[in-house]
Amino acid sequence: MAYHAMPTRIRYSSMLIVLLSIIPTVRLGILLMRSRWRLTCELVPEEDILKKKDQLSELIVQVLRNYPMLCYFQGYHDIVQVLLLVLGSQNAALALAHVSLFRIRDYMLPSLTPALKHLQLIPAIVGTIDPALWRHLANIQPFFALAATLTLYAHDIEEYSDIARLFDFLLAREPVVAIYLFAVIILSRKKELMDIPVDEPEM
Repeated sequence: MAYHAMPTRIRYSSMLIVLLSIIPTVRLGILLMRSRWRLTCELVPEEDILKKKDQLSELIVQVLRNYPMLCYFQGYHDIVQVLLLVLGSQNAALALAHVSLFRIRDYMLPSLTPALKHLQLIPAIVGTIDPALWRHLANIQPFFALAATLTLYAHDIEEYSDIARLFDFLLAREPVVAIYLFAVIILSRKKELMDIPVDEPEM
């Protein structure tokens, strides 16, 4: 679940139309080629995966062109895959724009500072509910929650039925619920965490 590296971010520039239409798209294509197509197996026949990858790329590029203030981050495609498989390409386009603007916008800005501020809610929540547990974890920054929260857990959950159900839960509630959910995960694993010595690298 650790995700200490900062995500790759791509921002569309409105200064040069040629660069807008070529360079960012090519780099995005390379990133998507490197990424795994997840949640498929029984859902998408092998011969249809390339078509789905093309639809995935088109959806992402459409959002980034329509809303140039947003940046692509590694893991964004995990969210898009879920929406694409559940809704189909046409409905997924509308849903993706809404999710990008109103659910994960702070994770798609040129700076990760707003996203990291969201993560600081985790120690506040855990420390309020279980001060002893958070004292045990006090030397750790909550960056370990970045991958899960910025991808709405789609980066970590590969079972289609599980992530589709979790999306139902998350998208029906306030955006901050993704942060609260991670705090609950930490609290639910208190015994395991308390058994790890504070100076252990695993901590």
